[in-house]
Amino acid sequence: FSIHSGRITTIKDESDSDDKDEEINQDNDENDKTDEDEDIVDKEQIVKNGAYIISCASNDKFVFDISGPSTDNGANLHVWQRTEAPNQKFYIGHMEDGYYKIASINSAKIIDVTNADKESGTPVQQYENNDTDAQRFKIVKNDDDTYSFIAKCSGKALDITGAIYENGTKVQQYDINNSGAQKFKLQETELVNDTVNDGIISIKSSINPKMQLDMINCSAEEGNEVHLWERASTLAQRFEIHRVGENEVRIRTAASGGWLKESSNS
Repeated sequence: FSIHSGRITTIKDESDSDDKDEEINQDNDENDKTDEDEDIVDKEQIVKNGAYIISCASNDKFVFDISGPSTDNGANLHVWQRTEAPNQKFYIGHMEDGYYKIASINSAKIIDVTNADKESGTPVQQYENNDTDAQRFKIVKNDDDTYSFIAKCSGKALDITGAIYENGTKVQQYDINNSGAQKFKLQETELVNDTVNDGIISIKSSINPKMQLDMINCSAEEGNEVHLWERASTLAQRFEIHRVGENEVRIRTAASGGWLKESSNS
């Protein structure tokens, strides 16, 4: 199983690349683009797709963090002292239009400018993927090797409110001013924590944490299927994770010792 086709598939660009009529219309408008339009598109992909910890350039003890750690729509993006927790890890994905999406690894939800507002001071949250401009950011690499994030919906930069580096300080959007409050460091990190390999675990749904992966009837027969079921203390809901690559794992059920595989019926 590839982690990239698991919880974080929500960051994929869902645009219909087969819509040839739309592509033709876009080609006809190509000559009307300004130099500013061209500058927006990140053709070189200065940040490669992957999992990152995003720290404040002015005080790298503080990092982007989803409050809670919540998996709900509307949970605030703020800064917090670094703990290596999943709610402090984000998947950055490059989109076809040259912008990026940033997804919380803990919730699989997307970093989002609240209500796509254009005003300075608008707080930033996490929200389910909706492919709007509120969820797309231009990433600028600064001369000091830090990075800034510019919201597509407003042209404003992600900013640490008041340049206050304390637990719980909200991330907002603000007029671009090139201050330290708008500069960040990116550190690559594991998409899956190494601790996931230890022991037998349960795998819950990120959409409804009360539901978990469950072997139907706890059967050990080959071909038995997995479904979602309410949380219960049974072997049918216990699995063992084995890492086979940087971002790939194999999953074995404790009920039978058999490995999960993609169904031919899926």
